[in-house]
This record gives sequence, structure tokens and C-alpha cells, in this order.
Amino acid sequence: MIQNLNFKWAVYGLLAIFSGLLLFHFLVILQVIPYAIVWGGKLESVQQMQRFETEAIIINLIIIGIVLTKAGYILRSVQNSRSMQFVLWVLVIAFSINALGNFLADTSVETLIFTPLTLLSAVLMYRLAIERQ
Repeated sequence: MIQNLNFKWAVYGLLAIFSGLLLFHFLVILQVIPYAIVWGGKLESVQQMQRFETEAIIINLIIIGIVLTKAGYILRSVQNSRSMQFVLWVLVIAFSINALGNFLADTSVETLIFTPLTLLSAVLMYRLAIERQ
């Protein structure tokens, strides 16, 4: 069933999700969104939030780069390499495990919003991982 999902739609979906997450993390850093609702409600200070959110932004930018590479928009020489396939499968596993963590989080925002979003990311990343262009 997932293999029938259009590859480009999976790319666009992942780009939309991670662009939205970038915006979300910037809003947390700017304290428009309270940091008490992220990271399982475990952050204890503004400095800790800034460090975690900066790391999240960097990771999201890397994931966007990976998606753009697999789609052939950048770094075409590694688009279908074994290393790219390995990274995609690592991300499928990481998102799947992270969905469980979100489901078990202390905050309802993480449980209700980020669990389905992370599961969707895992499914879409799986679609990229099985693509043989």
C-alpha cells in the first residue's frame, strides 16, 4: 500500500512537515510557544530550551537536506547511494521509535499532535527508502 504512494507526494509531505517543525522550533525559541509543552515537559530553564531547540533546528535542516537529496534536487551524486539508503532506513527506525516516545510523553500536545505527525513522517520516509530511481 505504501509503495503505491506517489514518491513526489511523500517528498512534498516530508518537506511540509519539517518546514512546519522548523517554524514551530523557532516559535519555541522566541517563547511565542511555551517551552513547557516540548521535550516531554522536562526542560528546566530557558538556556536548556535554547540548546535543545537549536539542536532540533539543525537536525530538521539536515533531514530536509536528506529529503531534497533523495528527491534529486541537490547532491544528485549520492541520491541513490548505499549511504543514502542507510540514512533513510535509520530515519524510518528513529521516527518509529520517536512516535512511541511522543505517545508516552507527559504533555498532551506531544501525545495528541506529535505522535501522529511522527508516525506519518516514518511512513513517508519509508516511501522514500523503498524508492529505487
